[in-house]
Amino acid sequence: MDNEELINQLEQHKSEITTAAHWNSYAKSVGLPDSNKLIANYGSWNELKRKLGLPVTNTSYTPSEIRTIVKKHKNHVRTQSVWDLYAREHSLPSSKTLIKSFETWSEVRKYVGNKRERKPTYTKKDIKDILKNHAPNFQNRTQWDVYAKENKLPTYKTIKKYFDYEEITKILNKEKKINLSKDDLIRIALKHKDIFLTSSMARWDIYASENNLPRSTTFHKHFGSWNTAKNVIKPM
Repeated sequence: MDNEELINQLEQHKSEITTAAHWNSYAKSVGLPDSNKLIANYGSWNELKRKLGLPVTNTSYTPSEIRTIVKKHKNHVRTQSVWDLYAREHSLPSSKTLIKSFETWSEVRKYVGNKRERKPTYTKKDIKDILKNHAPNFQNRTQWDVYAKENKLPTYKTIKKYFDYEEITKILNKEKKINLSKDDLIRIALKHKDIFLTSSMARWDIYASENNLPRSTTFHKHFGSWNTAKNVIKPM
């Protein structure tokens, strides 16, 4: 659908084109493009409104108006990206407009009393305690970083400043999954011997996934084949 066809379609819904946030809610219910797609097509929310003959939000602000706006919405004066997302959804001036009035973003924050967010500092003991307390929620680096963000915990990168991979797995009481030696694999297989010896590669992989263990291909790589690995473990 080209821009002209889209405008014709939007004409029927233009009473709902107020703020981007309101439009997003409405558009979702009727299967129309959200504000991000419309802005990408027309350059800005105000430009879209102009094309539809709708009144546009003021784009010229006095210093007094800017100060009133940032005070009213001070909880969203954090980073420029956070503000710009909020401003776009509520038809407010962008961070660049605020900076023109205050000279720097730091001055905007200072004006509303929002101090720069500082990253927490940790001791080695803090990190160790966090790992122990959240061990069941530590599966891999990617999953941990998502969990850490949701729970305001240190990222994997931060943890690695204090402990290497092997130390982390020991604290978590979990098996290593990378940099495994043949001895590591033998120890793991013996610990799960009953399942290991009776499993096909596919069945082991299901079990390994559920228990955070190395896959059958890792054994294959170190022992030459899956059956060879099982033959090594069998007499032990």
